[in-house]
Amino acid sequence: MCWRFTIQYTWAEYYEALNLIPADAKGRNDPPRYNVCPTQTVGMVCADKDAIVVKDARWGLVPHWAKDLKIKPMINARSETVTEKPIFKSSFASRRCLIPANSFYEWDRKSDPDTPLPYNIHLKDNRPFFFGGIWRYRKHLDVTSCAIFTMEPHENIALCP
Repeated sequence: MCWRFTIQYTWAEYYEALNLIPADAKGRNDPPRYNVCPTQTVGMVCADKDAIVVKDARWGLVPHWAKDLKIKPMINARSETVTEKPIFKSSFASRRCLIPANSFYEWDRKSDPDTPLPYNIHLKDNRPFFFGGIWRYRKHLDVTSCAIFTMEPHENIALCP
């Protein structure tokens, strides 16, 4: 997962396709987004006070030690090490989420380092899906933030040997 993804479906379509969100979120009316960037707000499905809810979060996990939002965003959490890294450990234990998408971008930087070539990666039939992720709320900054789980790419979509 490399810094960009798309959200082209409505919450009602995510509900119908995957039935993973609360029914009351079907009426949420977010516009399609074809270039979701780090630090932008995304909707996420998460447990909050024993209920499954949809809430907004800033894409880029804000660490507990951050004094402001000028830090480099922690947009991804490697699934292989998420339980070991102090910045992700507590969120993984109790604050996991699902982030809707229908594609993401990867860049081929090996062919031409000066002009990376973007590839839009999506399911064959372009169905909606969710990224797994983690979230946290930082009271001193009044911000809810999230990060997406990543892993080594499958051989069918790996861009580099």
